[in-house]
Amino acid sequence: MSEPTQCRGAPGQDGQPGADGKDGTNGTNGVDGKDGKDGVDGQPGRDGVPPTGWSWVDGDGRTQSCARDAGSPDTAPTYTCTAASTGPPGTTTSAALPPLLPTSTR
Repeated sequence: MSEPTQCRGAPGQDGQPGADGKDGTNGTNGVDGKDGKDGVDGQPGRDGVPPTGWSWVDGDGRTQSCARDAGSPDTAPTYTCTAASTGPPGTTTSAALPPLLPTSTR
């Protein structure tokens, strides 16, 4: 059965908007992207300066000292090493050792 046309009224006004709905649940994380390409190698650094000297204490408790020889070039420095002339009982006096020559790692 259908409603006769004369029984219908005019459409009413729109109602007020409803309240916002609840937030949805978070989705799962995506898959990690591929690693990027390696960057271009940097320029080689400049050569360092050899040390002017160093010292250490040997097994007899004597201080051993090495000093760079005056005028030796940075590219092939030489050193003179000496041991203290006094030390614990049982030690010997040592004279200056011959210059040390660095070994090349290049």
